[in-house]
Amino acid sequence: MRKLKILLICCISFVLVACNERLEQKSDITYALGTISRITIFDKADNDSEKYFKAISDLIKEKEKVFSKNLEISEVSMINLMSGQGPITVSEEMAYLLLKSKEHALLSDGLFDITIGPIINLWDIGGTEARVPGEEEIKELLPYVDYTKIRLNTNNNEVELLQDNMVIDLGGIAKGYIADQAAEYMKELGIKHGIVNLGGDIVTIGGKPDGTPWRIGVQNPQEGRGETIGVISSFDNSIVTSGIYERFVLGDDDVIYHHMIDPRTGYPFENELASVTIVSEFAIDGDALSTAVYGMGLEKGYLFVEALENIDAVFITKENEVYITTALKDRFELTNKHEFILKEW
Repeated sequence: MRKLKILLICCISFVLVACNERLEQKSDITYALGTISRITIFDKADNDSEKYFKAISDLIKEKEKVFSKNLEISEVSMINLMSGQGPITVSEEMAYLLLKSKEHALLSDGLFDITIGPIINLWDIGGTEARVPGEEEIKELLPYVDYTKIRLNTNNNEVELLQDNMVIDLGGIAKGYIADQAAEYMKELGIKHGIVNLGGDIVTIGGKPDGTPWRIGVQNPQEGRGETIGVISSFDNSIVTSGIYERFVLGDDDVIYHHMIDPRTGYPFENELASVTIVSEFAIDGDALSTAVYGMGLEKGYLFVEALENIDAVFITKENEVYITTALKDRFELTNKHEFILKEW
């Protein structure tokens, strides 16, 4: 009986010490994937958290070496180099990402299309050679934009671009995939409360230590990064935004051309939307859908998202109107009520 009492006292003491361990919010900012990345975790105040941040940063950089078309030795560069010359064997995760890309192309009727690479390179918006290309230049390259000309064999991870001069660009989906991978790795490291933010592709891990949800800001499309119009409450979600504010080029006609290019025309999408924010379980889906749904415009995009399972969206128009899908009504709060108005569908 005495041993049992001692054991109980020890167990109670251990629980009290564990409950009293103070968790502190810590963040690390790095440059990767062509953007600013921020990793936020809650960890014991006296822990050296740098080991976590380094491990996560190393993971992100390793994934970048696989999926960036700007690196000559990446897998995607090897695929592009072999366009029209036969199949190439790729890694399992590259095959998976290509499969997901084709699924989203089919789902969106081609509005999301990773073979848009030649047109993206032509405009080079966000790059050092950004310009508005001529109509004939665009027409010349449009025949190379066709996701149906990607042959993928998932049994042996072989991929083939069936036409010469095709270029795949995974910029609209790889960042989301890498954000998912970083979040999963953080969980493996024992992190129970955290945020991955890869240049606006956000994945939340759990909620805050006090049991309340993360409050993730929705970017104001008229202002610089960090200015928000509202917040979304999030437990274990991804939140990804695409908008006209991110990258653009000014033409000789003083028209602003944003970076989201319509694969059907070779020109930026034209509609009433300023941005679309997708809330989903995985950022790989939110990344692809945010572009495709933006391209659909407000009405078609809203109805499209409402028909998807476990996918929600915030639509902001150029007239500062905000629309949210049904399941977000209890999770979204409009905070900038001076400039924006929340509208009922």
